[in-house]
Formats: sequence, C-alpha cells, structure tokens
Amino acid sequence: MPDKRPIGLGTAFRIDSWSRCITAFHIGEDLFQLDDHEAEPILKKNINLAALDISKLGYGCLSVPKNAWRPLSGLYSLCGKECSPIAPPRILNRTELMVLRIQPAQQSSTGSPFLPVDFHRWTPSKGEEVMALGYAGIDQDQYDLGENRPIRAHLYGSVGRIIDIERVDFDRVRLWPFIRVEAKWPGGMSGGPVFNKLGHVIGVVSTGNEDSSTAVLFSGWDVPQQIFGSIDPVNPGFFYCYGVFEETGELVLCGQDENEIKEFARSRGLVDQCIISINPITHDYVRR
Repeated sequence: MPDKRPIGLGTAFRIDSWSRCITAFHIGEDLFQLDDHEAEPILKKNINLAALDISKLGYGCLSVPKNAWRPLSGLYSLCGKECSPIAPPRILNRTELMVLRIQPAQQSSTGSPFLPVDFHRWTPSKGEEVMALGYAGIDQDQYDLGENRPIRAHLYGSVGRIIDIERVDFDRVRLWPFIRVEAKWPGGMSGGPVFNKLGHVIGVVSTGNEDSSTAVLFSGWDVPQQIFGSIDPVNPGFFYCYGVFEETGELVLCGQDENEIKEFARSRGLVDQCIISINPITHDYVRR
C-alpha cells in the first residue's frame, strides 16, 4: 500500500462467487484518462486502486486484516470519448456501470457470497418499492481529524417508491435507463445494489439528493449482459465458467481463470474441458 492514506470513493458488490463486482462508472470516472493515442482509458499517474473486502459486519472501530485490502485484477466497462475543439479529449460515461475483478480475501469451498441479479424478468412500475444499500457518507471527516482519521463505513439501507421511469435514450447525455425513487441515497451509496421485493438486484445506485435518487437499471437494454460476462441471462442463478471433467464425465473443477483450469487439467492428464453454466449453490450445470 502507498504511504498516503486511502480515500473511500463508494460502494461495490459481488455478482458471482469468483471475482466479478459491480459499481457505478462515475465513481472512478475522474481517475482515468485516455492514453497517448487517445484510444484506450488508462489509470492516471500516481493513483492506485484497491477494494476493502470485509467479510463480516461489526460495531465500533474495527481492525482491518492486511489481506482485506484487495488489488483490482481487472476493470471493464463500455464508455465513449468526448472531443472538443477547446479541450483535450476525455472519457465519457455512457453506461454508468463498471465491472471490477476483485479476488476475495478469504477463499471458501462454497465460493464467496454474492447477490443475485435480474436482467429481464423484472420491469419497473411507478409506485413500486425498491431498496438500496451502500456506505452512506463513506470516509467523511465529521470530527476534523484530518489524515489520521480511521475510515468510516456505515452500511445504510433505504426504501423508497419509484416516482419516474426513464428508458434508454441515445439523444440524452445520460442515455442509460434509470428509475427515480422517492428516497434519500447519500453520497457513498453510489455503486450500491438496488433490490426489488423479491430480493433480486435490479440496478445500481447512481445519484442522490434530499428529495429523490436514481438507479441505473439492468433491464431495458443489453449492456449488462455485455459487460457482466459471467452471469447466464437464460438460467437464473447460473454462471459461466470453465470446467474440466474426468473420463467418466464427472465435473472435477470449475472456475473463471482459464489458465488455472488448463494447468489443473494438464497436471492430471485430463483433456475434457469446456465452458459450462453452473449454479454454485446447487452445483447443477449445463455444458455449452
């Protein structure tokens, strides 16, 4: 870790048992710039990104294990480029969704806990209640303690009714579909999950103020399917990963690291490998 104190930016959450997490694009938008060829986004100099992965909740001032600070092994989104005759080209937020690859601090035989997402089965309606979770007011210096203050992270939940629904609109700067909710979702909650009454995540916290807040939706467009990758959109609760099989056809190992699976198969002389869709809870799977 760098010598300088880490700065809390927002909320992210796991969407599969391996490494994929979701957050809001605008949280990290100012941390990136276009490369020298103005073609690809790159992290700005002197910036290091890490996630604080705490498996348990607690009260008071808690010690943080060293392995709780997790490096980002990957980051993916779809974005645009804004060109101006009076300013350098800059990255343009076009989806408000960002995928982070974060390996869990603690490996488990049952996989890391994750939140179930709903791409298509749920559609919003005015008056319906949704609930958002996130770290409201994360890292605020409420007591003027300066750089020596601990990171404050209080998990906050807020329920509100949908008061407006906006579909995809390519003529709009914020083209993504979103709902406006009669609820206060303070800063720090950005990137947090938004649930329907079935307990499925249907969107991500985007903006918030005193009277209303917004969430970018998963339904109503195909961008989540393009960038979430591991989630099987046809079989709820199933995820795409690589699998290796015994000669008898029994699944021996599966995971999302293709090189790891190939090395495991090579070391044991196994040749039957393919992409599968698997439910990590029931262990049911389908070959693709």
